[in-house]
Amino acid sequence: MYNDYGSVARDKDEGNLNSIDFPEFQQDPVGPTSDKAGKEFEQVLKAELLWLAEYERRGLDMAVLQLEEELGRTHEQLVDSLKLFIRVTDLYGQIYVQKDIATRLG
Repeated sequence: MYNDYGSVARDKDEGNLNSIDFPEFQQDPVGPTSDKAGKEFEQVLKAELLWLAEYERRGLDMAVLQLEEELGRTHEQLVDSLKLFIRVTDLYGQIYVQKDIATRLG
């Protein structure tokens, strides 16, 4: 979701599917349908996508905490490895929130 947040403009230009293209995100914008209103509506959709990504992140944090409590110290290395993987993946997501780092086509 963080990737989609950062790549809305690129996905639109390249005709790629983005999370904000799904019906759950498509509501009629209030007010005039000028380009400015479209850009404002896009910002609303991006804010909703970011909220959803953060919600999912909180769920992941709770799941990892519960897993850690369940496994206890017997699988400490496994839990540490999982946390490292999550942190690295999250870092890429946060980079996408700041800037779309993917290569544009064409």
